Amino acid sequence: MSIKKMMSIEEVDEVLSLQEKTSKKLAYVVLVAIGYFWAVGFGLPIMLYQPGLSYLLSLLSSILGGLAGYMPIIVTAIAIVFLLMFAAAIIFLKLIAKFAKEFLMAVHIMGSMFILILGLMCFAAPYAEVWVIGALYIGLGVLALISSIMQRRRIILVGRLIEVSGRAVYDEKGTILAVLVKSLLIFLTSIAFIITEVLTVFFAIEVFQGYEYGSYIVVAIANITAIFYSWAITFIDVFFSAVIVRIIHDWYRSPELDVASFSKGLSKAWEVSGTIAKYSLLMAILYFVVRRARREAQDRKIGFAAKSVALAAGISVAMLEFLGFYLIPAAVIRRAGFKKSLKDSIDKLRGLFIETLIGMYGFGFTLAMCAFIAALLMGGIGWIIGVAIFTPLLGLTEETIRVGIITGVAFLLLTPIPIAFATSAVSVAFKTIMYEYGLDIEFAIRGMYLPSRLPEDVRKIFNETLARKGLQIPQMIA
Repeated sequence: MSIKKMMSIEEVDEVLSLQEKTSKKLAYVVLVAIGYFWAVGFGLPIMLYQPGLSYLLSLLSSILGGLAGYMPIIVTAIAIVFLLMFAAAIIFLKLIAKFAKEFLMAVHIMGSMFILILGLMCFAAPYAEVWVIGALYIGLGVLALISSIMQRRRIILVGRLIEVSGRAVYDEKGTILAVLVKSLLIFLTSIAFIITEVLTVFFAIEVFQGYEYGSYIVVAIANITAIFYSWAITFIDVFFSAVIVRIIHDWYRSPELDVASFSKGLSKAWEVSGTIAKYSLLMAILYFVVRRARREAQDRKIGFAAKSVALAAGISVAMLEFLGFYLIPAAVIRRAGFKKSLKDSIDKLRGLFIETLIGMYGFGFTLAMCAFIAALLMGGIGWIIGVAIFTPLLGLTEETIRVGIITGVAFLLLTPIPIAFATSAVSVAFKTIMYEYGLDIEFAIRGMYLPSRLPEDVRKIFNETLARKGLQIPQMIA
């Protein structure tokens, strides 16, 4: 077994890289499509409706002028809201980093108990048929409970990896920035597409009306535009997920020196943008086929055929999403093309099959528990802010309780916004950490130590996994 010193991130990347050169042609195509939507959706209306734009700007200026006297209060309120939303995300991430293991175990136990209780409730019905269903539920509940007990070690492992993911996002705020940029781009691209689609269809109708197959041409143009939009949105989503993957990879594989950054994540994600564009195009076409077939299924004449197509496409989407669970981490971390990334994803899925299922089942519920607690805490903080700051600021000392309730509820309702951004980042981080753990096992089998931020208790489970395989535990010297 080889003994290695701590490798730098560059050395780690060199070891992990599959060194597959991928073409960026498809990435440039989808960027052109996004540029087209923005140019037509935003540029054309501005060029055609200059007077209307000038009127809107003057109206906005007059509104801001009228609010000038209230600007100190408005600025203070906005600052407090943003600070508390930031605090909500921090509290949420801290809860994940501290209690995800316990929450995940609770999710599996409570899920089993819920099925058991549901089965017992069925026996209160006066029908024998319902009793049979109840017996099935009880059987499933017992099996789920036994499985949770038997897989306790793996549930703890996955819970700890979720905690590591929460800590990674907390340490690397660039992951949140990636989610914010992604959300803004998707929002703006969606608005631009709606305008572009309307203008394109009207233009096509004007050009092709009177032709024998004019209506079919218009429909074809509309569908092609919709496919490009679906591709553009999927590409933006996956690309910024790739940015997060790279940030988390740098954080995880460089425990002694912080080398992670948003700009580096962008650069490394662009290196495999061809793979991302290919994957996004495939998913966009499948999504479009599913949606289109479901709409056509309402037509009785072709309903069965459309339902069959929708079912086949839906199964294909589900299979690709499952088999490609680790595809984006594989592409970014190992600099691989679509086929090799998918193959590596399937290999990691095979090696971490139970852990992946545990994570897929309990991840959302675990984060929901953390979000619920964070929302309650933020509601309480909002009440205190309302009583201590807003009441004297607005001169409403006689309405202290009411103001406190209003601000408490307001912050309770605002909390899901920052939590949604944090959840998106943690979701990608968890998938990345799981993939990294799979790489740890893969290279340990080869006798090679990879630097990582594995906590000591997780490293113990890792070593036990190797020992059960009859392998020597890789060592490292300082």
